[in-house]
Amino acid sequence: MVQTTPQWTAWNKAVERAAIGAVNNFTGDSRKPAQDWSGLVQPGIDDVLNVSVDGFNGKMIAATIVNVYDGHGAHPVENSSEFYWLLDKQRALQPEDVFLPNSGWDTWMEQRLDNYLHKTLDAQPNGNYQTWFPPGEAQKILRDIVTNPGDWKLEPAGLSIFFQPYQVACYACTPQPLTISWADLKPYLRPGFVLPQ
Repeated sequence: MVQTTPQWTAWNKAVERAAIGAVNNFTGDSRKPAQDWSGLVQPGIDDVLNVSVDGFNGKMIAATIVNVYDGHGAHPVENSSEFYWLLDKQRALQPEDVFLPNSGWDTWMEQRLDNYLHKTLDAQPNGNYQTWFPPGEAQKILRDIVTNPGDWKLEPAGLSIFFQPYQVACYACTPQPLTISWADLKPYLRPGFVLPQ
């Protein structure tokens, strides 16, 4: 059955915009992103986009957007993002929907992420993950990662933070996601937040 209520219409438009935005990461002009699919085709480029709905709890839809871009260079690049949509509010999930404002959750998660990356990447041969960032940019980049719901995966085990290629390390060095348990996050969570199922 096709849903045509305002809530589902808003969802359909929003997830399409998010998918176009994923393709724009490689082929669009960031100053003037494409508004539809017509401007995204480039000859000689293979670009595969997958959008999957992972869950719906009656209030929030969880989707994953994966874009594989192959410019026929050294290797293809895959970017992925999560897209959480609050059906009743007709908007994307924001950090304050999950976490208590002014609770320090972002600083706590940023420190946890920094420790994880040191442990994971510094252990690699010739590794020092902070040399990957431009001088003085590490804190800003980590802050952007922990406060971006597109880099979160809300799972039964906890909130996983995952990394795009070249975001925190070389392509082959991209670390596995960091999962923080809901028990560890409990002091920072907004009462009544319900995970997608």
